[in-house]
Amino acid sequence: MWQVGSSQPPEPGVENGTGMFLNWMKVGYLEGGGVTFDRDEWNAFNDWWRDDFSGPRDDEERIQVTSDIDPGSESLTLWARNAGDPVWTPYPCTRENPGTDWWIGPAPLVEIGDAGMDGGEIHYYYAVYDAGELAATYPDGAPGTDEPGERRYLEFSLLPTTNPGTGEPPEVLLVDKHGRRTPGEGRDYAHYSEYYYREALEIMGYVDAEGNPLYDVYDVEVPTATNEKSDGPPSGLLDHYDTVFWCTSDVPTAGVKSVDAQNLMDWLNMGMPTAPRSLWLTGNNNNTELASGDATQQAFQVTYLTTGFVRGSVVAPDPPTHESHPNLWPGLVDNPGGEFVFMDSDDGACILAGDCPLMPEFDVVFPLIGEAVADYEILEGGEPTRYSAGVANAYEGWYSVVNLGFGLEFMMDSIVEEGGRTEYTYVSGVHDRVNLVENVVAEYFEEPPTGEPTGVVVDERRNELSQAYPNPFNPLTKITYSVKDAGRVTIRIYNVAGREVRTLLDTEMAAGTSGYAVWDGLDDAGKQCGTGVYLYSIEAPGFASSKKMIMMK
Repeated sequence: MWQVGSSQPPEPGVENGTGMFLNWMKVGYLEGGGVTFDRDEWNAFNDWWRDDFSGPRDDEERIQVTSDIDPGSESLTLWARNAGDPVWTPYPCTRENPGTDWWIGPAPLVEIGDAGMDGGEIHYYYAVYDAGELAATYPDGAPGTDEPGERRYLEFSLLPTTNPGTGEPPEVLLVDKHGRRTPGEGRDYAHYSEYYYREALEIMGYVDAEGNPLYDVYDVEVPTATNEKSDGPPSGLLDHYDTVFWCTSDVPTAGVKSVDAQNLMDWLNMGMPTAPRSLWLTGNNNNTELASGDATQQAFQVTYLTTGFVRGSVVAPDPPTHESHPNLWPGLVDNPGGEFVFMDSDDGACILAGDCPLMPEFDVVFPLIGEAVADYEILEGGEPTRYSAGVANAYEGWYSVVNLGFGLEFMMDSIVEEGGRTEYTYVSGVHDRVNLVENVVAEYFEEPPTGEPTGVVVDERRNELSQAYPNPFNPLTKITYSVKDAGRVTIRIYNVAGREVRTLLDTEMAAGTSGYAVWDGLDDAGKQCGTGVYLYSIEAPGFASSKKMIMMK
């Protein structure tokens, strides 16, 4: 799917394993024709509102071009077009200062004017020339075609967009104030945090028959605390939408500033029983910033989010303290209280990826009114302890809020160790993320998708045996696995002397099967095993692996 309304660069159009295409390129260093580019993430073109579409005339962005081309013959051009228009317009760029490698890309005024009050996307790319001859483009291979996987251009938008099929703007807005990439399943920085929200929305069916997103995205550049570009959308422009996702980061300027808090309160106050409004606020350290903020931020947290703040210190240690260090990362499970179930996929649990060098701290919060959404589950002294991780509250049909102390981007299913204490990747938490989004948006907010869901299609055709969780444990631990080929699969428990004490699994499985087994500390005769170290192993066609775990009393 092509993303509407983002000022961040598209990633390559490859199927991401979740049944959808997300055609975005990484920000970073791309090389082509001996030229290296680096785009300033904090000074890219801003998303704008068509209500004040004259504003982008003052917008510009910075890009660095490093090459061995003679400065006297080197030039940089920004090429732009409106979405759906085959004609690209050239805009000469200028050096930021004489002798520098940094260039200023001017706002594409023709395309901004053409978009006008209809809103929509503006595509653009950069081309470097050596004495008039094309030397390289950014993104590499730009502009490409509009075929999935061949789109090689950047974009920003005038919002709200108009859906071609309905002629109406979408009802859902995603505000991205995080604006940074986070470690994904492979522990690489492949995606911005908003990717995980877009992924879940499109899997659920927030797209029309032509693949157009039935939601908008507003990216906030967050350059400095005092710059208005670090503000979220004003309440009058939020009025275009009934439902708002607002994802933040652990940087104060990337959270809910005082002006944002006031705008969100004004927007929520305009809800009514016939058209209630819904706000979902996510992000680690956001509640820490609200609790220590000014009177407006604190009033927003207490009165509108109905959230009590405990602390912002649920954190994963890194470097590891022992060989089972991944299990020190907090688990995330549904809160057993309240009237609503927010996490009920598969085993109803996942982990929050505490990953070096980010070291995110997740906020502990509790409901002043309403109910808890989820709980952190962490090991303290070998015993699992729970802390409230989110709050949900509906105010008499006028508006509903869900406030989390973490971001969806950190939700992973489990960990796969790859030969050492610090070598590991994650099993994707896409099922858990989609399940949480579906329960919050479609059920709690009562804003079900109107399009056809793309479905969750994760390629589990690989052999994996994950570290047991929790570990150490008492009385239960979960062992997650997946197998690539069809055949008989067994999972057995052994004591340190090598004697088999329990067979947890012994059955035929289809290719690509994944699941988990739970050990309750009993042997095959139903007797309680003693405290100590145990081994567990998996045997499957072409695959065998074993790991350690500790049972404590």
